[in-house]
Amino acid sequence: MADAPFRFEIGPYDTGKLLPQLSRALELRTELYSRQRLPLLWRWTDRLRGLHGRNNGRTEHRLRARILALLCLALGLFLLIPGLMEPRELLTPLLVGAASTLAGLAGLWRSRKRKESSPGQGAAHGPWRGRRNNPFDQAARKLLEGKEALSAEEALSASFSQEGMVLCQGEIQLALVPYGDFTEVFETADAWLLVHGDQAVVLQRKDLRGGDAAGLRAALSARIAGYRVVDP
Repeated sequence: MADAPFRFEIGPYDTGKLLPQLSRALELRTELYSRQRLPLLWRWTDRLRGLHGRNNGRTEHRLRARILALLCLALGLFLLIPGLMEPRELLTPLLVGAASTLAGLAGLWRSRKRKESSPGQGAAHGPWRGRRNNPFDQAARKLLEGKEALSAEEALSASFSQEGMVLCQGEIQLALVPYGDFTEVFETADAWLLVHGDQAVVLQRKDLRGGDAAGLRAALSARIAGYRVVDP
């Protein structure tokens, strides 16, 4: 990676463009996490999706949305109850459980409303895809909050060295995040979402000043097992 320095000059975020992409990435992250915790339920879910998908596309979309909502709810309760008993020691499971429970309840409500609506009312296709009540939009909005306009004093840069990602403000190094600390990286059409611990960094493709997107994808995917490209 030393021969191809990848550097981002972090500018104002294009919230309108990034919000649906990050929301989709967070949706995928929740699904992957629930697949790890509830593999048998997901095996059953995938079979049902295959059966219904061959018969009725609209029914399959509605079924997938409701099943994903139920899985989120089950995962949320699975993590929320122990977290409530030991909130200090299990803070991360508590937060994930609360978010998953809310997402599950919201998804069940949305799938109920979708079922009652007629095709002419613009029902959303696919789980959580309606922008009005998407439960992942709020989390995505928090990642972008306050970054639509950055002053010169607030300007940040991110570069990737042999050791990891280096965050700087001007000439001052703020943090070095080793590659081993990253649990997941999601590449969308216009950004990368890098997750480490309970923090996340959003890097826009348009802010890439050194190297290219293909080279960065190859470099990061070789070092981070949880690298995924998010479909539009």
